Amino acid sequence: MARHLVAKGYSVSGYDPHEPARRAAAAHGVAVRESARDVAAASELVIIVVGFDHEVETVMYGPQGVMEAARPDLIVAIGSTVAPHYAKRLAQRAGERGVVVLDAPLARGEAAALAGKLLVFGGGDEATFAACRPAFGAFATDIFHLGAAGAGQVGHAPAPTTKGCAWAKRLAWERTSCAKRCTTRARKTGRWTSAATARACRGRRRT
Repeated sequence: MARHLVAKGYSVSGYDPHEPARRAAAAHGVAVRESARDVAAASELVIIVVGFDHEVETVMYGPQGVMEAARPDLIVAIGSTVAPHYAKRLAQRAGERGVVVLDAPLARGEAAALAGKLLVFGGGDEATFAACRPAFGAFATDIFHLGAAGAGQVGHAPAPTTKGCAWAKRLAWERTSCAKRCTTRARKTGRWTSAATARACRGRRRT
């Protein structure tokens, strides 16, 4: 993902606790930082990709975490798969300090990430999500905004279910988006299609 962002002209900072990953990122032109806090301080858009809810929590609120560099113009996209209720609560908590959290789980796996063909299911503030589409488009070919924070996680569910639609209703997900997710399949290998806009992310290409 970082390699594709650099190739599109973005100035990219990154942090990973594992040295091999840090070296690989540096080789692709990423400015490797010492912590998630340092990445947030240097960025307008932070994209978090870790494994689980508790890892997102650590990156956001742990020592030297993103929220130590919180400011009103900071955007944080959660690319991890987490519980919908956690995504909603995280957006509310961060919003109290002026940070906009986008629920943006990634799909299609490592091969698609390497090819720059990921799928993004989005939730959160619609205007902010639209402004960040060009950055997401550096590594994803299909990008959807499905509703409020948490809706992206519902959309990312392995298969549409009645329970998933119930979650969507609780999250105030627009009925039309829920209906689309629960009744529509892609024409090619289960993929969705979308036309991405070409708007600048907050005017400066920095993520």
